[in-house]
Amino acid sequence: MRKLTRRSYNRKLIVFGLAIFLAFGMISTGFAAWLISSAATADPNAPVEVDTIVDKSFQLTIDDWDSENKTWSGETISFDAVKDDTTGRVKHQPEAEGDLGEQLNLTLSGKVTNVAALGKQPDGNNDGVLKIEITLPDSLKAAITEKYLTVSYTVGASGSVPELTSNTLWVKPDASTGEFSITLKFGWGEKFNGMNPSLYYDQITNPEQEGYIPDAQMKTELAAFRATLIGADASDEDVLTKEYKDAIKFTVTASASY
Repeated sequence: MRKLTRRSYNRKLIVFGLAIFLAFGMISTGFAAWLISSAATADPNAPVEVDTIVDKSFQLTIDDWDSENKTWSGETISFDAVKDDTTGRVKHQPEAEGDLGEQLNLTLSGKVTNVAALGKQPDGNNDGVLKIEITLPDSLKAAITEKYLTVSYTVGASGSVPELTSNTLWVKPDASTGEFSITLKFGWGEKFNGMNPSLYYDQITNPEQEGYIPDAQMKTELAAFRATLIGADASDEDVLTKEYKDAIKFTVTASASY
């Protein structure tokens, strides 16, 4: 390995830090974090979509969702660096309004009337339930399959966090208030040893130490992660700069019979 002087090594880190951030972050205005959900927008490619299906026996409202304008103003998901990680080769670099740093949870909540009249699951279990169907975009499903990411969920205040293995969940609203919630919990997969890449790639900082991940390998791996999210046919430039426009879609059904 070519020996680097202190000055040349520092310069390499500065230049490469920018390259890595470009590979890791979405650039829409300045160096914004890569977001699934951003602030409320009338864009038809809104990052969270909610459909509601009801019969006349119920009234169903979804928090943070403007059904008329099809806009979402609730929590957002960001696969950016950890916000307080400001050192190392991959780090958080806030540059734009709304830059969250890592944010991995997304909660859908709402309220339904006439809970006692809600139907049962098709197998006859759990009367008084809502049907919530979750459709993840192909890009996110690919990132999960390729073990870049994981996804699990909780219902209400449940302490269990099962893996999301079905796109249909049955949720029992509170009997007295009609309130319900479900939280998707994304995480980092085996490719990053369960860690945010901003921490994973900086575990070992000495190039001479066993287990150190070289700069070129790190850049290739992060670019591959980004390409999975935005499309495998993306050009090198697109991998660095293309916006993420896929949406997570929830369909909430309130019915007397399923």
